[in-house]
Amino acid sequence: MAKSTDEDQEKQEDMKIKKPITPHLSDDVMIKILTRLRAKELNQIRYVCKQWNNIIRDPYFIKQHSLNSEYGVIVQISPGDDVRFINMKGGNIYEYNIDTILKGGIVATCDGLVLLQLDGLWSLKFYIINLTTRENLELPLCSERPGRESYAIDYIPSRNEYKVARLLGGEEGDSKWDLACEVLIVNGCDKLQWKSIDAPDVDMTKCFGYRPISVNGVVYWVEYPRHMVLCLDLSDDKFHQTPLPKISLSKGGFIGMGNYLSFLKYTAPEDLDVWVLKDFCKGEWVKQQTISVRSKIIECMPICSFENGDVIVFRKRKTLWAYNAKLQMWTKLGNAERIYFWGSHMSSIVFPKAQCTRSVM
Repeated sequence: MAKSTDEDQEKQEDMKIKKPITPHLSDDVMIKILTRLRAKELNQIRYVCKQWNNIIRDPYFIKQHSLNSEYGVIVQISPGDDVRFINMKGGNIYEYNIDTILKGGIVATCDGLVLLQLDGLWSLKFYIINLTTRENLELPLCSERPGRESYAIDYIPSRNEYKVARLLGGEEGDSKWDLACEVLIVNGCDKLQWKSIDAPDVDMTKCFGYRPISVNGVVYWVEYPRHMVLCLDLSDDKFHQTPLPKISLSKGGFIGMGNYLSFLKYTAPEDLDVWVLKDFCKGEWVKQQTISVRSKIIECMPICSFENGDVIVFRKRKTLWAYNAKLQMWTKLGNAERIYFWGSHMSSIVFPKAQCTRSVM
């Protein structure tokens, strides 16, 4: 009898183990619980069961989780180096190094994804990497063409797609090339393929070679000599040209704030006027607000913003600073001397593609 009782107990224990992990919790409740976890933790637990993996992979959940994600600035000293992430969430500044998995130079960022150029600045080999989950996606080789190049990656809300844009052309010595553009949909189809799109008939000056600003599915190249902005709407792959704001552009800089391209203009030693491009098709610039920064920041250059513009990151000489407009507080972020790349970043679970290459942890 004792032996039979022991066997019954073992069977009961086995049955307990085989029960669902969360038998009484709906998906809605699970979403509320899982969105509180960090991206790195979610990437680990999504292999626990199919239910959790389906929730974590769902675009709606990824969007909700991004609202609570850690955010900050990533810095790469030179191509091939590890990336330094300066975490700014909650006002508690701390930084740590991130191994990029593959050695190369970062050329663009979006929602926790980085566009990495391998084997030198003139290489045609690119990867998209999520620095948190360590998933990566190899892109097909770009077409080889001389001249300057400029790259961007952005999310198009209306199409739930991520796209990479490549602008190229310009002058080199006595040679001159027309402007050309290629785009690639990262997660919208099974086959990755670069597509050539019609580019405007304008000369590409050195300004087009500078890093563009990507906001809400639109890529902006600021062309100071022609006093205009070249805008690429990634939702329909159409270019637009719009004039710069009719104000003095000295002592200021362009960044993305919220859903708009913005120009921060120093109007006094302690004031910033914020001009936003409300409609890039009509060229409608509007002065949105004046920010009192309580500091003489005439030598600061704005580089990115968070929290819909409430937190702005500046570079002042050899140092990165963050200003919280709500708290009216400056915070020193770290050294910014001899930096190859800096940009906004968030710790996210965005996947470069449904079928990713998962690196070995």
